[in-house]
Amino acid sequence: MIIPTFCFGDKYDAVKQDSTFGYLQEYSEIMKQQLPIIEERMKQIDPDLVESYKDYTDVQKVVKYNNYLAEKTFNDYKDFFMWLMEQKSAESGRAIKNEIYENGREVYYWLDEGIMDSEQCNGHKLYKNKNNGRYEVNKMLRDERKHTCLYPDGFEEYKITTQDFGSPYLSVSIDDHLTNIRAEYEVSLTIESDSDDPNNISNSVFLDVFKSVYNYQEWHQWRNQLNQDIKDGMYQYVPKKKQDCNPAFGCKIIEIKDIEKWKSSKIPGAKIRGMTSDRDLFYSYTESSY
Repeated sequence: MIIPTFCFGDKYDAVKQDSTFGYLQEYSEIMKQQLPIIEERMKQIDPDLVESYKDYTDVQKVVKYNNYLAEKTFNDYKDFFMWLMEQKSAESGRAIKNEIYENGREVYYWLDEGIMDSEQCNGHKLYKNKNNGRYEVNKMLRDERKHTCLYPDGFEEYKITTQDFGSPYLSVSIDDHLTNIRAEYEVSLTIESDSDDPNNISNSVFLDVFKSVYNYQEWHQWRNQLNQDIKDGMYQYVPKKKQDCNPAFGCKIIEIKDIEKWKSSKIPGAKIRGMTSDRDLFYSYTESSY
């Protein structure tokens, strides 16, 4: 269960002082000002943009500047995490790898994971079932069990997923076994478009940033337990007469029976902090418990 609360006192300060939200706070500070001050700040960032909006109404200008800064801040986060990945690659000697999906509109990056990227353990090249039938699905599941490995002691994950279709989205996972912290970040743009006119003030962009912090050792033990459960047959074929099908997602051909008997069903808890832009910031602090 996840219980959200608004921040007061120390919790509010903890969110404000978390460097994760620095880019978003800087953007918010600009948009809290009156238009002349916003425009002066924008001239420092992109003077050509300010010039291009000179004939717009004041309300249109505020919306346009907000939308521009939301998208710029999203890209600042993406650039920062990519830069950090490059730094970690240089320090560790682990190469940066990537896979591209959706005609290049979704990209998955990760630091080389050694044996976990090997043919022995590489889940990206598992057998693909051909017809969702019992034989094919069970063959796929046997192959998955055969190629599922446990993570080595001290294993550190660094993964980034970027998506630029629909609502642009950035997901980052970073392990640090020395500090005993696993951090996950989600940055997303929500683009509300109620009109075909790009200058309509109802067309607004909002930015959300969330950070989840786990105990690294607890997470590491859980992901190894999950892989062990997979090896022990946690996933099973769903008989055709029980398959739940829909046009968007196809048929549910795999299920977990008696999920409570599998140790990996208990996911480690996390502390979650979040900020949302809406011409201002909403600070939130949530605790998750399982």
